[in-house]
Amino acid sequence: MPDQKTLQETFEYREGNLYWKIRPANNVQIGDKVGNSRSYSPTSLKGKKIYVHQIVFMIFHGYLPSTIDFKDGNPHNTRINNLREASRSKAIANSRKRSNNTSGYKGVSWNHRSEKWASYITKEKKTMHLGYFTDKEEAYRAYCNAAVKYHGEFANLG
Repeated sequence: MPDQKTLQETFEYREGNLYWKIRPANNVQIGDKVGNSRSYSPTSLKGKKIYVHQIVFMIFHGYLPSTIDFKDGNPHNTRINNLREASRSKAIANSRKRSNNTSGYKGVSWNHRSEKWASYITKEKKTMHLGYFTDKEEAYRAYCNAAVKYHGEFANLG
């Protein structure tokens, strides 16, 4: 990873986007936007792959943490006020509801054996069972309470 000064000389940050101050390749012009707004893909700098959010964090803070979390859960929102250092566990806690979720609620699934809604939460790679519920909204409330308790500001209730 290039140092903070090199990144500041190479990129301009404006309103959550990066723009090239140099021409790193023949097909890139000074002033071109860095990255692709429709995909979470790295850019290349001196043969090394680097993500826009990593560059933004490094420009502002001068170091690169092992994990950068997007506060709003949107990896396309690379505004500096949306980026924060996090442990991998905290970043996962802030993740959105999975696309294959069938209950409609994060942390809630149907348990066929008990024929009730089960509520679970994961903390530090350990899954904790929060209980069985006849009502899935009640199971979700149990998840929300646990998420706030265990994950604090990283709790994503969506």
